[in-house]
Amino acid sequence: METPERVISFTEDERQALYGMTVLDKIDGRRVWKRLYFDGAQRTERVGSLFAALRRWEGELLSGKTQEKNKWAYERYFTVKTTPKLGLKVTRNQEAINAYKNDQAGYWVILSDCEKDAKAALEAYRERALVESQFDDMKKDLAMSRVHAREPNVTRGRAFAQFLSLILTARIRGVMASA
Repeated sequence: METPERVISFTEDERQALYGMTVLDKIDGRRVWKRLYFDGAQRTERVGSLFAALRRWEGELLSGKTQEKNKWAYERYFTVKTTPKLGLKVTRNQEAINAYKNDQAGYWVILSDCEKDAKAALEAYRERALVESQFDDMKKDLAMSRVHAREPNVTRGRAFAQFLSLILTARIRGVMASA
C-alpha cells in the first residue's frame, strides 16, 4: 500500500501523505469501485488509543470492576484465567493486537459505483461529509428540529431559506479553502 505511486497529496508537506488504491469488483452483479486508503498518522493515533485502552481494560479486569460495554474488548484482547494457587491471571492477546495494528488501524474503504479515481472519490466523500455536518449544524442552530408554524407554506419557506443559506455557506467555505 505504501508506495510512491499510491500517494494522494492534499498538502505541500509530502510527509503527511495519504495512500490510496482503487480496485474494480462486482457486488450483487453490479460493478463497484473499492477504494482502500491508508493514513500513517491516523494509524499512529489509533494504535496509541488502543494501547491506552488496553491498559484501562486490563486494570478493570484485574480489579474485578468490569463494564458490560467493554465485554467485547475483554474477549478479543485478553485471556483471563483463575487458578487456586495464582488467583486471577490476565494475559494480553498479542495476535489480536497485532491484527488491529497491521490490518485495521489507519485503513478505511469507500465503496461506490461512480467515481474511479481514489483522490477524486475521497474529495467528494469529504465534501459530502462537510455538507452533512453543516446541515446538522443548521438544524441545531436554527431550531429546525421543531418548526413552530401553523401554515405549511411558512414551514416550507423557512426550510427553503435555510437550505439556500447552507448552499451559500458551503460555497463560501469552499472558496475560502481554495484561496
